[in-house]
Amino acid sequence: MRSIRKIVTRSAPLRAASTAWLAAGLAAGLPLAAATAAARPAIAQQAPVTGTAPNADEGIVVQGTGEVSAKPDIARVTLGVETRNAEAARAAEENATRTDAVIRAIRAAGVAEKDVQTSGYNLFRTEENVGVEAGAFGGAESSAASPQARPQQRRRVVYVATNTVRVTVRKVADAGKVIDAAVKAGANVAGGIDFDFADPKPLEDEALRLAMEDAARKGKVLARAAGYGSLRLANVAEQGASIPRPFFGGVAMASERADMAPPTRIEPGEQKVVARITVRYVPSARLTGPGIIGVR
Repeated sequence: MRSIRKIVTRSAPLRAASTAWLAAGLAAGLPLAAATAAARPAIAQQAPVTGTAPNADEGIVVQGTGEVSAKPDIARVTLGVETRNAEAARAAEENATRTDAVIRAIRAAGVAEKDVQTSGYNLFRTEENVGVEAGAFGGAESSAASPQARPQQRRRVVYVATNTVRVTVRKVADAGKVIDAAVKAGANVAGGIDFDFADPKPLEDEALRLAMEDAARKGKVLARAAGYGSLRLANVAEQGASIPRPFFGGVAMASERADMAPPTRIEPGEQKVVARITVRYVPSARLTGPGIIGVR
């Protein structure tokens, strides 16, 4: 009811003005149709003025990219122990003993307990070759006629137990030392290594700033080609900052030769932090101010 009363209140002056124009027309001796037509301008003058909303797709849309390179300060290494035995229980038991020794060695190398996490455990049955069983040879003809007389591969059933741990080394320079300690303690599987930053936020912020500069540069080029004098920032959407992490695949290691090998050397190199944004600019009559970029 409140909205209805507002409409009635607002329309009352219109009706009064229309009535006044109609009465004046009739007093002047105009026909009813002419007097009614004369009353219409009063209503038309009070009609609300409507406009169209700006199109959200107007303007110039560009993609901005920013990259920052830095030397990572964290290494993550996956190390493990694989054991084989004809009995599943023996394979698991031996694996548990050797894995415990490996974890103790990793901790002794300076890695905190919270930075050692089990990443996988497997126990499965398989078959493996154990040699060749000689057959009876009765010459070329008999050998060709009797395939059973040829040498046969001997196979046996074994159980394989694998236990891997994910190790976070907070100082990249110590990664080689940690790997060597694990191998000497019995680790014979390396699942890979990758690198990271302890605090990536400052790098991500710088990458975003560079991405905004890149978007502004592209916007100016397009605006200049279109003949615009200046642009106003309409909106910006972050697509996120990413850290491409190179991963080095796992390999089996011969732990019994660890004492003969030179110290393991780990080189982290540099790693990129990449930020991507989408920016929309619209033409502006202003030349300066917040969000305004000059084109000329």
